[in-house]
Amino acid sequence: MLTQEQIDFFNANGYVNGGKVLSDDEVEVLRSEIMRTIDERDRTDIPQPVMVRNLSKDEGSPVWQIVDI
Repeated sequence: MLTQEQIDFFNANGYVNGGKVLSDDEVEVLRSEIMRTIDERDRTDIPQPVMVRNLSKDEGSPVWQIVDI
C-alpha cells in the first residue's frame, strides 16, 4: 500500500520510488549474463537470442538491444 505522502508525490511528479528491487549480487549476475550474450553474439555453436544489436551510431557509446534472451 502507498502512503498518502507517496500518493501526493506521485500526483505531483508522475512517479514514486518503489525502493530497491534487486540485490547488488543479483544485478552483477544479470550484468555478467548480458555482457556474455553481447560478447558471444556471433557464435553459431550455442543458442542465441532472437536479436542482439547495437542501436547507437556511436561505437564509443553503445546502446544494446537484446530480444528474447
